[in-house]
Amino acid sequence: MPALRMSSAKTNMPMPKGSGEKPRTRTERTGKAGGPQVLTFALQHRPRATRASVPKVRSGCITCKRRHVKCDEAKPSCQRCMKWQGFCDGYGMHDSASPSQSSGDGSRSSSSASPPADTKQLPPTVTSTELTRARKPPILPEPDFNSSVFTYQWDKVYFDHWLSLAHNIGGGWFETNLFTHTIPQLSRDEPAVRYASMAIGALANAIAPNVLANKALASIPATAPTTTADSLSSAHYKQALTYYGRALRLVRLQQNPLGSDTTLRAAVISCLLFACFETLHGNRDVAVSHINHGLAIMDQFMSAHRSNYRTLKTDDPDDKLVKPEPTNAPLSGYVEYGERSPAPFVLEDEILQVFQRLDYQSWSTGVMHRWRDSPPIYIRANGNHSQHDVPGTFSDLKEARRWWDLVQHWALHLPRAVVEKFSAMTAPLSGGFNPDMTTNLDFCDVPEISDMQCQTIEMLEQWHRAFMPLCTASRANKWADPKPYFQAASMLMQYHLSWICIRTACFSNYAALHEVTPRFREVVKLAATLLPNQPKVSGEIFTMDNGPTLALFMAATKCRDRNVRADATALLRRYPRKDAFWDSRAAARIAETNMGIEDENEKYGNLAEQWWRLRRREGIMADRKPECRLKYYVRNAATGQWEYTSEVVQW
Repeated sequence: MPALRMSSAKTNMPMPKGSGEKPRTRTERTGKAGGPQVLTFALQHRPRATRASVPKVRSGCITCKRRHVKCDEAKPSCQRCMKWQGFCDGYGMHDSASPSQSSGDGSRSSSSASPPADTKQLPPTVTSTELTRARKPPILPEPDFNSSVFTYQWDKVYFDHWLSLAHNIGGGWFETNLFTHTIPQLSRDEPAVRYASMAIGALANAIAPNVLANKALASIPATAPTTTADSLSSAHYKQALTYYGRALRLVRLQQNPLGSDTTLRAAVISCLLFACFETLHGNRDVAVSHINHGLAIMDQFMSAHRSNYRTLKTDDPDDKLVKPEPTNAPLSGYVEYGERSPAPFVLEDEILQVFQRLDYQSWSTGVMHRWRDSPPIYIRANGNHSQHDVPGTFSDLKEARRWWDLVQHWALHLPRAVVEKFSAMTAPLSGGFNPDMTTNLDFCDVPEISDMQCQTIEMLEQWHRAFMPLCTASRANKWADPKPYFQAASMLMQYHLSWICIRTACFSNYAALHEVTPRFREVVKLAATLLPNQPKVSGEIFTMDNGPTLALFMAATKCRDRNVRADATALLRRYPRKDAFWDSRAAARIAETNMGIEDENEKYGNLAEQWWRLRRREGIMADRKPECRLKYYVRNAATGQWEYTSEVVQW
């Protein structure tokens, strides 16, 4: 017999009054006679299921709030967003103003989220109108940054730090409107350029705060990193990588870089800023890769305008731009930089000049390791140039500098061509590189090098003849107006360095190196004039220009006069600065080690043996570490044999 579902406590419960329902019979309740009795009745108030009451979480990054997911609230970037899309949109101003404004457990301070005061706690004299006025939210003050451009206050801080570097990043002795005017203006409309600029400012805070001005450092929290290990884990470093990732992503999303003038300019300038970021970061190969991408874009730009290509006719009295005579098209893989941009409203002349200097900087990374391949360069200067391409006179130092950037870029054809021909001479038939075949051969033994040297030196000397009247005038007036003299001295120092490199066949000819000692001495003298009068900044100088550091390093390691090497090393040590890929601290430390190698080497063997051992010196710079692995020959005192050893030097 089935069990009856009934409640003994409510069986005889009367019907509630006012229910409007009459009592039913047993048959009506069960639907059939004699069936099981089931008592049913209506509930006046049906209970509802409720969830536990918990306070709603108001914290978290903007992206997680928009996605309605739980945020891990990592500062400065949510790690959940970093894994999901590669970057985080950050937090509200009250959440991420600075790490010091949050409590240890990541929660906000109680003062910003405290509820209104209770009525019972108010003084008896407070009226209801005053209470209503007191409970109204306060008027928010206007932010101290341009909210239409920057989302958060720290975005503006990092951008200001970039601006503090921009005044000297182009070299310091010449005004650079590209870094101080063009890029800041373009940052308002191009997020990729803006994020790349902020990335450089944040990275400078993290790993190189000494390059920032003191007033910029005042806005950094007191917990700024002091060691390399701390800098890589600091909030500044993480924020720099976040900005950098956003900028890279925005540039990749541009489907057609040549689709519009604004997009083309933004892409080229972004590559320039990426190279600056990686140079400051210490990733030389990655920086060269960004330079190559910028050169590739400029190659497409120059090719697209090649039919309308224009150059400056120096014999034109009105200084007008006219079309040149038709010439053969450059070889594939080469680009012909004119003195002027074919479309100056798209890419300014200064952008071409900067990339010509960066091309020279990229080549210079191979001077420390002769037996290794240099980083690949996408664009190379064509060697079909002569002294007739250079004008006979310059109107001012600014024009002389434009032509010097072009002549120096053309002169790079010789060392690159020599390296290629030398590699072909020493490569075995099976392919690859065989160091044993280079025992008695060097760059100066390439058959075609003599003619190439004469052509390039004539072009350099033609520029020098046109430049010397301006240099002489600036020297005569240096006490009344020293700035033009320093500009002329900086170009003259670069001229001597390029001339020495060409004359000595990439520093391989010992006899020629001995003959050019007076020019090495002149390089050191000019650097000694420039460095004490370098632009005054509160921080250490950082440039993307061919500054004195490389010239002094070559004098400290290649010159055959020990006194000249010592003077160059002392200047590197006394005036710390960073010129793109060349850090004066690193150059001074390597030069000091080289002094010991030179002193020990000259004690044994004849001149040919000594020079053979010195030509096998090599330096391999570490990425993101202040150290370099030097390889050289050292004499074993026990056996009397020369052994190829390595040493790690740090600075």
